[in-house]
Amino acid sequence: MNTRALFATVSACALLFCAACDDNDRPDGPEFETVNDEIVDGRIVNDDAMDFLGISTVTNPDGTTFVDDNAVFSIVGEGHPTVFNPATALTVYMRRVRFAAAMPGIDMRLYNLPYTAGTGANLTFVDAGPLTPQANIAATGWTDYERYAITNLDGAIANVRCRVEFDCMGTYHVKFEGRLLDD
Repeated sequence: MNTRALFATVSACALLFCAACDDNDRPDGPEFETVNDEIVDGRIVNDDAMDFLGISTVTNPDGTTFVDDNAVFSIVGEGHPTVFNPATALTVYMRRVRFAAAMPGIDMRLYNLPYTAGTGANLTFVDAGPLTPQANIAATGWTDYERYAITNLDGAIANVRCRVEFDCMGTYHVKFEGRLLDD
């Protein structure tokens, strides 16, 4: 085999090896988006849910923490947004959220939250509260849960990354960070 053929073979093998190592194509795990096309010029322009998979950390009043490393938060634009009529508010869905190890997962949402457009696929949402979340327990429908009052909400989407922080019931601090799942 000549030197050029050997070099070409080694190069091809190296390319195949690098392609196989792509973090986004793991057969044993989820695939993530590399670009968020649900947000254009800082505005939500599609009514598809943006599902973010990540880590939720809850700090209890005594300083102990509970970590859920398989948390899903979804962000949805209100009012069937389009490029010509972007959403002016959003809803944050917390899928099977848990604030403690013994707590069963429940679906909660914070709905009709105003947001501030950023540039590109970036936006923020902040509300001092108190906000009354809704919960859908055992598929009985969305019901207001004043006892789970949310304060100090601070959230952002930066392209394919989402961060949400808030205090629940005045005593539990929740911090979520996740990546946009491929739909």
